[in-house]
Order: sequence, then C-alpha cells, then structure tokens
Amino acid sequence: MTREIGFIYEYVTEQDKKNAVERQLAELEASHFSMTLIEPSKLKESQQHIQWRQQKLAIENTIKKLRETKRMMFTGEEE
Repeated sequence: MTREIGFIYEYVTEQDKKNAVERQLAELEASHFSMTLIEPSKLKESQQHIQWRQQKLAIENTIKKLRETKRMMFTGEEE
C-alpha cells in the first residue's frame, strides 16, 4: 500500500504508481549518465561548463528527491 500524496487516483493502480516512479528514475539516471559523457572543458568552455554543471546538479537533486518519494510511498520510511 502506498502512502497517499494528496490526490486520489481512480484509474491508477498501486503497481502503476510504482512503475511510473521507477520509469522516471531510470530516465533521470540515463540522462545523468549521458551528461557525464559530454562534459565541456572547464578552461576552454567555462560558460558551457557552468551550465552543464547546473543541469547535472539539477538532475542529481531530482533523482534524490524522487528516490525519497519512492521510499516514502512504498515503504513508509523517511530519512
């Protein structure tokens, strides 16, 4: 049983919710991995590197939040 997050779904099952969270996490992790493959040079492309780093950190923060949401929804644990 998932922990309620403020909205009642009539057509989305518990398994649908779990699949959606896991699918989103997989997509975010794949995006993060792709970002690590194209890191711009800190010296030659400093502005691009700053933007790249900000995007990578945003993805990392989203992954952390979604992992916590998954834990709260499906195990009832909070950090």
